[in-house]
Amino acid sequence: MWRDSRRPSITVGCDDSVTVSPLSVALVTSIESPPAGQPDGTVVVSERARSDLTQLAAALLHNPSVPATVSLPPELLERLAASAAPEDQQLMQQLASALPGREVLSRPYVTMDPSTSAHAGLSADYTRLLAQGEDTLRALFPGVTPDRSLFLVRGDVDGAGLQLLRNLGALNVVLPSVPKTAESEEAAADPTRTVQ
Repeated sequence: MWRDSRRPSITVGCDDSVTVSPLSVALVTSIESPPAGQPDGTVVVSERARSDLTQLAAALLHNPSVPATVSLPPELLERLAASAAPEDQQLMQQLASALPGREVLSRPYVTMDPSTSAHAGLSADYTRLLAQGEDTLRALFPGVTPDRSLFLVRGDVDGAGLQLLRNLGALNVVLPSVPKTAESEEAAADPTRTVQ
């Protein structure tokens, strides 16, 4: 590596006689949504969630060979599948075409925090909603097998939440990145920091 004195950037040199393998890239993403089913029986689909799902389906269809791991909200998908709106039906067809062969993660039918569930004595409810979410994903997308071995953490997770996830088959947990704040920038730069 050398610095080009005519520019303020760094230029990296590479010996052309050395074979360099391409970098492998995989997509790991989670679509979040509040429950679409309302207490009065109406259905309200978050436009952001619909947009995120549409963009995800387009990206997966456009890049069929890129490995992807996705976490999708089962309750929202079930509501979209039951919708009479042509755009919702088209979105569900696109997802049905894009998901086979991809890793689809298990998650509860409606969003439920594992740590809160464990501390509140709701582990059985979490387990029931996780099974309901898996059943919903299998019914909506034949050929897709929801995977419990990986869990994408949305916020904080503690020992009780991790134990609940482990008891349900999670072998790996992906933590969110540290938010960019004045207090967290220093902690984010420290690779030895304790994750809470």
